[in-house]
Amino acid sequence: MLRLLVLDEDVVFAERLTSFIRTSEFASAVALRCCTSRTYWQENKEQYQETDVVLYTSAFKGEWMPQSAVQLVLIENNDVEQGSDEVLKFQPLRKLLQIVGVLASKQDQRGLSLYRGSTEIISVYSAIGNCGKTAIALNLALELAKKEKRVFYLSLESVSTALLQFQGTGSQQFSKWLYYVRQSAEIAAVRLEQLKSHDGFLGIDYLYPMDHLREAQEMERGEAGLLIDTLISSGAYDHIIIDLDSSFHPRIEAALERSGLIWWVITNDRICYCKTSIVLSDFTYKDQVKFVMNKFTGFQPDIYEQEQFLIAGYLPYIPEWKHIQSLEQLLSLRIFSDQVMTIYHKIQTEDKGANTWKQPC
Repeated sequence: MLRLLVLDEDVVFAERLTSFIRTSEFASAVALRCCTSRTYWQENKEQYQETDVVLYTSAFKGEWMPQSAVQLVLIENNDVEQGSDEVLKFQPLRKLLQIVGVLASKQDQRGLSLYRGSTEIISVYSAIGNCGKTAIALNLALELAKKEKRVFYLSLESVSTALLQFQGTGSQQFSKWLYYVRQSAEIAAVRLEQLKSHDGFLGIDYLYPMDHLREAQEMERGEAGLLIDTLISSGAYDHIIIDLDSSFHPRIEAALERSGLIWWVITNDRICYCKTSIVLSDFTYKDQVKFVMNKFTGFQPDIYEQEQFLIAGYLPYIPEWKHIQSLEQLLSLRIFSDQVMTIYHKIQTEDKGANTWKQPC
């Protein structure tokens, strides 16, 4: 548990932060103490020796601080210097605490973190387009979040269907992060915490998808890898769900190589079978693959069974989805989301690397 000390004469801010931590996912991660009087601090500072991070305002500048603690400056204006130890005060409290956690872990050698535990990476991939990857990825993210899991949804598609869900909430987030990481990888983690958003309906964090085709095509493997590694190293998430293009672009490979599981989406037709067979024959990450058949109408996929494809689960064909106006339509059918979670639980109990196939058609 991170021992956080806030030195700020703003009593209202201290009360808001205390209340937020008590009622959020940070309750088991942060032990908070606040001091709102400089005089009280001067007289009782010895009581605060056991502290991991001190977050203080200019009113406490020059005062004695616990020597073993990471010291961060809480500022009220927007002029946060890149790569500095400054934290913007007036921003969503969840984001403020996440930035504190990132800065503390970068400055301290003791492995300070707001979180403990591992992060599961699940990529949703296919050899064909228009097979429902985004519907599956978002439903999986939504259902995991409902189970009080900390979930990050990341789209690496060239043009993402998820723009329908997140429209207008954070345009240019991806562009800005790419700009910062190309300037200095050192500040990438802090900038990511500042740029990412939270969707209250889904209960997940996300980075606004790329909305420029050239940006997607120019993204390098190392940049995509750094983005995913930064999310993992933050320790902030139980699950990262990655929505992928049907390609072998370097950014897609960066995600595939980091994935503990790859949900490979197929449909029950010969075109999908042929493309899947060809791509799979030269696929490096076979051990992580689990096949999920989408748009299933009840007819058994004989061609896949004949070629020894082991299908982990089936998702139903939804006629109403032919005319989608918003992604909420994709997230409101229990028959689909329940089956997504049935497949998820089944896969968790199976051994990886069970998929086999013969030759391409």
